Amino acid sequence: MLRLYGIQVSLIIIHGFYRRVLRRRKSEDNRIILVCLTNHGREQIESSLEVKEHFMKEVLANVSAEERLVL
Repeated sequence: MLRLYGIQVSLIIIHGFYRRVLRRRKSEDNRIILVCLTNHGREQIESSLEVKEHFMKEVLANVSAEERLVL
């Protein structure tokens, strides 16, 4: 089980993110695994955020400002 700052990140590896993250063991303490995003991973996240933003604009297009406050 991989933990990063107390957060389990094993799901990242299991769900095909092996091209999106780099993992390496910390030289001072072999029990610690350092994880960072690859450029491909960053691009995937940016793309996902753009799709999410576009989707939310479409969903909220017919919702008034008053109704948005309730949400």
